[in-house]
Amino acid sequence: MNYYDELPEGYKKIYHIDASNKKFVILANLISVLLFIIIFVVSFIIKKINFKFEISIKTSIYLFGFIVFLILYMILHELVHGLFYKIFTKKKLTFGIKLSCAFCGVPNIYVKKWPMFITALAPFVVFDIVFVLGIIFTDGLLCALIVIMLGLHVGGCTGDLFISLKMLTLKNTILINDIGPSQTIYDKE
Repeated sequence: MNYYDELPEGYKKIYHIDASNKKFVILANLISVLLFIIIFVVSFIIKKINFKFEISIKTSIYLFGFIVFLILYMILHELVHGLFYKIFTKKKLTFGIKLSCAFCGVPNIYVKKWPMFITALAPFVVFDIVFVLGIIFTDGLLCALIVIMLGLHVGGCTGDLFISLKMLTLKNTILINDIGPSQTIYDKE
């Protein structure tokens, strides 16, 4: 059993993360920008990407494709969370978008630590592999756009990384209620 339908007796709230909280949003965005810059610089140094930006039909197609893929990526990111939630809980999912984030949650249950940890990190791992492979097997403008996607992806995973790191500091007895834009962590008293 990877979850509880009801919060077990003797559990109390020990931590709450809310993507609507202005301080959290500001901090997460600052970290996102920092992660983006690091990924961008390191990728360009390692790959030694060389391209000339020219106005052409090919460039226009790449830039249009980039915008379409960016929107598609945000949807796929949340669907990967949803896939793992379904694998672990088989419960009804909620999806949505707020000004501060897109989200997937399972609001009516309390998920155990490790299924939640895997679910939180799944898009980070899956898309890191996809984008790194894309960088390895491309060059020029296309490679540069994939590097930008990788940077945006890693920066966009800030909330997922934060909740995952927080869970690592807590006992295996924790339960998490994920309503999407916010998560509440409970533990035994």
